[in-house]
Amino acid sequence: MEKQQNLNNKLLGAGRSGQVFLVQKQEDQIARKIFYSDTIASIIHYFFFGAPNPYVWNEDAIKCAFYRRRIMSALVKFWFNDNLKVAEAKGIDWNKQFKAYQMDTEFIEGRHVALQQPCNQDRVRELPALIHGVMKPLQKKLIEAGFDGLVWQAGKGTPTALNNFLLASDSGQALFVWIDLESGVPALFPLNPLALLSFYIPTSFKYRRALFDDVDIIKLKQYVNNNYLHLQDNLGSKQYYEVLDDIDQLNYHQEKWKKLRKIDCSIQYQLKKGFINEHQARWFLNHPLFWYQRELSRLLRKMVKKILIELPIAIAHKIIKINYLQFLQRFWKFISSQRYRLQMARNYIATRITYWQDCFFFSINYIVINPIFHIRILVCIAK
Repeated sequence: MEKQQNLNNKLLGAGRSGQVFLVQKQEDQIARKIFYSDTIASIIHYFFFGAPNPYVWNEDAIKCAFYRRRIMSALVKFWFNDNLKVAEAKGIDWNKQFKAYQMDTEFIEGRHVALQQPCNQDRVRELPALIHGVMKPLQKKLIEAGFDGLVWQAGKGTPTALNNFLLASDSGQALFVWIDLESGVPALFPLNPLALLSFYIPTSFKYRRALFDDVDIIKLKQYVNNNYLHLQDNLGSKQYYEVLDDIDQLNYHQEKWKKLRKIDCSIQYQLKKGFINEHQARWFLNHPLFWYQRELSRLLRKMVKKILIELPIAIAHKIIKINYLQFLQRFWKFISSQRYRLQMARNYIATRITYWQDCFFFSINYIVINPIFHIRILVCIAK
């Protein structure tokens, strides 16, 4: 996404579901998440739901995200005391510049945990503490309370969910903060196939749709009612009844959101983005065959443009820009000189190390993790 929210707002990070900016609001700093869907995520969402990420365009979906955060903020406090907290939601709004919904959340000053490697022995306990002390217990609590869709963001079978947690400091005491509770894709693509077969696919059949931040409201209400004495002791009566109200709000907006048909989602998305007007939207809802014909034509035009026009032009530009004399000189040097091959290997490894360090240590909310680290994390989880 190339747009910038404001020259005075710092881009903290970006993922498959949105960009996060640091915004100065009166005397407070907030993290503003502006939702969008990248190309891969959009294709996946189109296949399952008929439109890109619903947090971008659907008012009920973004309100679900808001009330889920409020509920989770209270429940996480109940479950983990001072070991884990949720970055609280401050408000939601429509961003006219991006033509997408945004959510303002509490800004957390912190960093991601260090991956286990020889260069940071002083931080070697951080990753196991997050996985075994926070993420695994959190996954069990979420399932117990009916938050089946949120286990994806809590890391069940998906090591990239490590990005969703920060290690922060509160009054000098280290604690973990859950900063990202909104998914970018349906929960059907975990790295661990056992999680897919044992949980995600059966749960999707339970909801009769691809799992995407779904909450079992009946199960959640039962959980809250069964634990009302402990919740009131821990949270106080006022916050307890606020949680009950938030559950009712979540139930209302989730039902409106999840009952939409694919064609409803597709038309509402394009209406919200300004690609069609309200009159056209009503007409296409009454004539769905013409809508599918329109969408198929649009897809074919894009494919023709990308494959038959833009791709050959890009390849031709690459071929033209090649310095063939320099290429042949370097190729001959690579074949004939062992010293040159060794230097190239060293330069490549040094570049990859620098790239990894930049991605891991300086990103606030988005990290690109090499698949080999996924495997190491899964090994750590399995221990």
